[in-house]
Amino acid sequence: MEGGNKTQSTPPSKRAALRLANLNPAAPPTSNSLDSSLKKNTAFIKRLKTGLHTYENVLVLIKETGTLSLDKYLSEISIASNEGLTKCKSAAEIWGAIEVISALHQRFSSSFTEPFIQQFLSGLALPNKQYLAGLAPDQREREENSRIIRQRSLLRCLAEFDLVGLVRGVSKQSGSATVEDGETTFGVLKDLLTANREALFIPLPLAVSFSKQFGSLYLPTTAAGPTPSEAANQTEVSSTTDDLIIKTTIKEKFKKLLGQYFDALSRKAVSDHVKLQELEKKNCEAAIRSGQIFDDRVQTFEKLTKDQEKLWNGILSLAETLSLSPPTLPGPDTASSSNAITGTGLSSNFGTGASELGIWSDEEEKKFYEDLLDLKDEVPIMLLGISGDPKKENESKADQADGENEQPDAQAKLEEEMEKLEMKDLSPVSDVYDDSGEPKGAEPDEAKQGSSSLAGTAEPSSAADTLASGPAARLTALFTRLDQVYNPDALDKITVEFAYLNSKAARNRLIKHLSSVNKNRTDLIRYYARMLATLSKFMPDVLTGILANVHEEFRYLQRKRKFVAQELHAIRSKNVRWISELTKFNLVPSHLILHIIKVCLDDLHGTNVENLCDLLEGCGRWVLNHAETTQKMAQLLDQMQRKKASQNLDSRQIMLLENAYFQCNPPDRPIIEPKHRTPMELYIRYQLYDCLSKKSVDRTIKTLRKLHWNDPEVVKLLKNILTKVWKVKFGNIYLLAIIVYDLSRFHADFTVSIVDQVLENIRYSMEINIFKHNQQRIATIKYLGELYNYRVIDSRVIFDTLWSFVTFGHLDGRPWPDVVSPIDTPDDFFRVRMVCTLLNTCGHCFDRGSLKRRLNNFLKFFIMYLRCKEPPPMDVDFLLQDTFEELRPKLNIYSTYEEASKAVQEMFSSIPDRGEKADEDGLQEDEEGRDGEDKRSEPEDNEEGGSESDNDTVMADEGDRAEAEFEEEDLPRFPTSGATAEEEEEFEKELAKMIAETTTSSSNANTTTESSATNGARKVERNPMAGNLFSDKGLPILKTFIQPAAQKNSLDNQGEAMTFTMLTKKGNKQQLKTMQIPSNSSIAVHTRAQQMHSQVEHQQLKKLVLDYEMREEANERKSIAAEMTRKGINVKFLNE
Repeated sequence: MEGGNKTQSTPPSKRAALRLANLNPAAPPTSNSLDSSLKKNTAFIKRLKTGLHTYENVLVLIKETGTLSLDKYLSEISIASNEGLTKCKSAAEIWGAIEVISALHQRFSSSFTEPFIQQFLSGLALPNKQYLAGLAPDQREREENSRIIRQRSLLRCLAEFDLVGLVRGVSKQSGSATVEDGETTFGVLKDLLTANREALFIPLPLAVSFSKQFGSLYLPTTAAGPTPSEAANQTEVSSTTDDLIIKTTIKEKFKKLLGQYFDALSRKAVSDHVKLQELEKKNCEAAIRSGQIFDDRVQTFEKLTKDQEKLWNGILSLAETLSLSPPTLPGPDTASSSNAITGTGLSSNFGTGASELGIWSDEEEKKFYEDLLDLKDEVPIMLLGISGDPKKENESKADQADGENEQPDAQAKLEEEMEKLEMKDLSPVSDVYDDSGEPKGAEPDEAKQGSSSLAGTAEPSSAADTLASGPAARLTALFTRLDQVYNPDALDKITVEFAYLNSKAARNRLIKHLSSVNKNRTDLIRYYARMLATLSKFMPDVLTGILANVHEEFRYLQRKRKFVAQELHAIRSKNVRWISELTKFNLVPSHLILHIIKVCLDDLHGTNVENLCDLLEGCGRWVLNHAETTQKMAQLLDQMQRKKASQNLDSRQIMLLENAYFQCNPPDRPIIEPKHRTPMELYIRYQLYDCLSKKSVDRTIKTLRKLHWNDPEVVKLLKNILTKVWKVKFGNIYLLAIIVYDLSRFHADFTVSIVDQVLENIRYSMEINIFKHNQQRIATIKYLGELYNYRVIDSRVIFDTLWSFVTFGHLDGRPWPDVVSPIDTPDDFFRVRMVCTLLNTCGHCFDRGSLKRRLNNFLKFFIMYLRCKEPPPMDVDFLLQDTFEELRPKLNIYSTYEEASKAVQEMFSSIPDRGEKADEDGLQEDEEGRDGEDKRSEPEDNEEGGSESDNDTVMADEGDRAEAEFEEEDLPRFPTSGATAEEEEEFEKELAKMIAETTTSSSNANTTTESSATNGARKVERNPMAGNLFSDKGLPILKTFIQPAAQKNSLDNQGEAMTFTMLTKKGNKQQLKTMQIPSNSSIAVHTRAQQMHSQVEHQQLKKLVLDYEMREEANERKSIAAEMTRKGINVKFLNE
């Protein structure tokens, strides 16, 4: 035998030699040569009883077995041997005891071995069931554990007895029936494994130990191979001797027995796992329903969990030894886990169906809530209250794991408070708040501020916990900075600084400061929660205090849930924000957050609707997508949907619940595949959407001009981008107008198509009038105004668009106060916004000539249009005021529809009376438009050369701006009733009377008119005033109704005769007659010369005015150039 410190397994050669000696013992020595001393024999028995497990005593016992006379003490030796075997634990100790027992067997044969084996087998017998039933559960468990430990070593000894031939040798010498090797061990093992079918897991250590140590000897080689230690020491002798000791039939029995036991354990493991899940689900529901954790449920669940873990570990070990496959446990069918029962925080493992976007909205939010600072890397571990020794730290973690079911004092206090909470009728919180609803010991003003409701439960610092003046001042300054935190990095720095000031008093002050956050600064709560998440690993008392305060406040607010006040509304919002942020940082137990949601859901009225919506919007997505709370949260959401449909809630509350539901559980949407775009389209979009800016517009224009303009696809792509202006930034719309203007000089047709498409988009948007297109419509109107500013279109297009805004879709093209248009209702003010947008963009250009008059006429009609609608909202009213103030500050804005309608009627009736003057104004406006300046500089046409300086400003003179302006004929003509015959006759009488009175009053100023001598006509007195009346300038009404064709004919006939109108009088009736005077007559020559003189004079006056304006413009340019030169800017003017 070798020492216990040198060998851990029995050498095969020794086992075979010992077996041979036991089966064929030698003749015992004669009694004369033996020592019969009482002292030595007593010492032998004592040494056998107490020292059988030591190496030195084994050698002495083997030696004294052959030298002492022990015949009289066989019964004592048998008892002492069994007691000594119970102290043998290791393989070396057991093998030493077997050598001693074999030596006694070889000397005394069956006289010693039979009583010894009987006593030995009694130690492997099962205890009395009645005796076990009478014990307490804890005592019975300890009894079972001690028995299994004792029987594990005894079973190993029995297996070795069978292998070395002690059991078979007894039956052979006693003459009893032959017992095969291994049958005794098989019977004992079978009794141990199958005695108590209700507690199959108790003898599991015996089966695992036996299969590991003797699997290669008692089991078939195909069923189990040798262990690594056995394989290392196994030799050829082993395969020829020890493996053949136990017959194959006996090995098959062992295999069948262990296989059946493994199957029974597997079925029990699956059944217990299902029961454990059901119990876990019930405990979780009870915790959610009552808001507390029951100690008896926790203890029962933890005990069953430990038993299940032991059973599962034993099954895995047995399956590995027997080369069997372990059973498959059913997956978790509940949303809760042990963390929800033991009161710990939520796990960080998400469900298999929850993606990262299911928890967080974006990567930045995920980083904020998950990437937390590790204080061990920033602060010395001694300041954090943890040991620097890894071994001690591991021991502390092990102790913490063993005592996981023990709750901290603060958690126990929280559970005691939660026991008072009912599902629907919450009990008053009398220990914190008085009958008036204010915290005890707090002033009424503090309660109104909402800060003392949390601080009221903070524990006051004792005198021994007060801070010194230095650390207290630093802590005060740190809290001041904490209230001004703005990003996670600054918050982490403050957290590290607080860790350096860590003490009990500092932690109490932190709890009080965080709890008393201002109700109007809820934006700080997310940063406070991040600080708590960082500190909670090393300062759990801070988190416990905050959780207790937040829950106490929630219970108080539930007590006051029927009291609606602005102060409590702010406090409720703050409390819900605290709960949401702590939950997303994994700091709130799952049963607590589910209980809070359930409390709000059970009484879904009033303030609880807003509280529930705030909770769902704050942390609902996190709770729903978390593996531990998914199923329960889904049930609560279904319950909320049913209550929303069944209860009588107002539209505001229903909308709040729907928004919260979809915020928490957004609907599934199919994956939107990106639109396939050609490389050319991507390039054009890149140039116009990404690269376009004020500095790069010229470069972009040159790039677009280099495109393949003969390709219809390229032109189509460019047209689509330049007409969908709502896809660019609103501030860059004018840049697109610049591009269209520059491209118009080279691709006129393309520019026309752009303008046509823009106008078509405006008209189509008025026809459909869909709200979702409003932003697009505003951008398009802005684009149209910029196109006018950059001379792509003329004023006629702008005024046509303005008039279409106020007339399209209305009866007879005129809005009426009592007639509702389906596409322009009285409460729809979006057309007003479009008018203001267009006028704000280009209305400042209509400040001279006929453009000014036309804009004034439109504004009158626009005011009438406004009076047909309801009173505008405040934003529209301000928009109108700003527009009128900028364009026409002195415009008379009529307050009623009657006044506005009368002004519009007068405007239309006065249009025919200014025909000639309107023409003159139109000509003047055209001339002024030719000399006007453009808003932007003309880009240089040189694409290859020319350098641009940052200090150079290019200003171009955009002359010759010719616009085909129209007069009042552009205004919409409304249907008027035709004049009757009586009215026509009356009008002629009044006209003749007026002419006669004018002629009589001016008879003293008559002049003699020459008449032709050939026809003998009499002299006709011609009044200058009458001549003015009947000239083209004297009767504008006659001028107005002259058709263009008649004017042309009259001009064509000027070469032969001139037409004069003569007034005749017959009685009291005056008549007008037309006369053809030859063009060579003196009166015709004189009249023609007078007209030509007036025209020359008009041209000279016009030239003088233009020269004056040019001189003024040149002087202005010189002054601008001089001023810019003083500022260091070189200015050059380019004429087009």
